[in-house]
Amino acid sequence: MNTKAPVPSSAADREILPATVCRVRRITPHLHSVTVRGPDLARFEPLGFDQALRLFLPKPGQDGLRLPVVGRDGWLAAFRAMPQDQRPRARIYTVRAFSAAAGELEIEFVVHGEQAPASRWALRARPGDRLGLLAEGVRFRPPTYAGTHLLVGEESALPAILGVLESAPPGWRADVLLEIPSTADIRGLPSRSGVDVRWLPRDDERRRPGDLALDALRALPQPNPLPTYVYLVGERRLVTDGRRHVIRSWGLDPAMVEFVGYWRYGEPSAG
Repeated sequence: MNTKAPVPSSAADREILPATVCRVRRITPHLHSVTVRGPDLARFEPLGFDQALRLFLPKPGQDGLRLPVVGRDGWLAAFRAMPQDQRPRARIYTVRAFSAAAGELEIEFVVHGEQAPASRWALRARPGDRLGLLAEGVRFRPPTYAGTHLLVGEESALPAILGVLESAPPGWRADVLLEIPSTADIRGLPSRSGVDVRWLPRDDERRRPGDLALDALRALPQPNPLPTYVYLVGERRLVTDGRRHVIRSWGLDPAMVEFVGYWRYGEPSAG
């Protein structure tokens, strides 16, 4: 069985696609969905799994959205060449769903007030708001010989983990540890043979995000002899300490561990 996701196009082939908000909805108390559409999305290359997406959002006080004009040197050079007062804010999120037929793309945001720029934008998003999208790659790439999978993350990892579960082929085996802010954030998922999802609600704003998932990971017995691929996503201490545990305590081959730190507790994101 080959569960490897496809390889994205090279950076030179990618472009920033303008899009417009068409729909917003609150999924759970801490998760907000924004769906965008636009004719340029016909050129979007969906990869499934945990495909990342760079968002270009207007900053407060800017008179509209200006996007980098990408040339042969790529988007980053064009982005840095923009005057500070015109440069949009750039953030990386996960593609939650894409419909080529409808020309729509959905993104899910963890919302925690208006201090964080992306959370503020998602809370205030309305149909007609403009943004830019740049397709990125896929990090979830287990080897073909992985017999089972372990996916661990907190709320910021939820869209990526759900994308992986939806993209995986029949007969796929996985255990999932998903930490969320509250019991009210538990959502119904389609039942799937061979996949066990364990929700871990904090229900306490004083608890550091990621600690429950890390404790649950450390409490797991060492996996059976089947090759296990571990996917750790979300708050940086969770993914780095989790990686250290499965390599040192379980003796897992580092090549069988993928870890992606989205953010660090107590520190604002740059940009």
